[in-house]
Amino acid sequence: MARNAPNLPSLSGLLTRSHQRRKIGLMGGSFNPPHAGHIEMAKRARALAQLDTVIWLVSPQNPLKPVDGMAPFTARLDACQMLAKPYNWLIVSDFETHIQTTSGHHQQT
Repeated sequence: MARNAPNLPSLSGLLTRSHQRRKIGLMGGSFNPPHAGHIEMAKRARALAQLDTVIWLVSPQNPLKPVDGMAPFTARLDACQMLAKPYNWLIVSDFETHIQTTSGHHQQT
């Protein structure tokens, strides 16, 4: 189940036929923790690429980063939602928790 800040549209809603011409940027990361720099990067990407929407894809666990020191996924997702709340063009998604890895297993949260 994708979790979005209450005032933001769902990820699936953006992918409907009525939104085919929207320009959407994806920004993935651990967001451990999310901070003003993440917001600034999203703002600049939106302006430079003339994006309608930026979607933060919060990673359950980056395979290139150690597990030690990584905040729990739900805490990082919730913190992203709080930080993104003032921006109606910024969506926070847990999409990576719903996809299968190359081994055929779902990602763990």
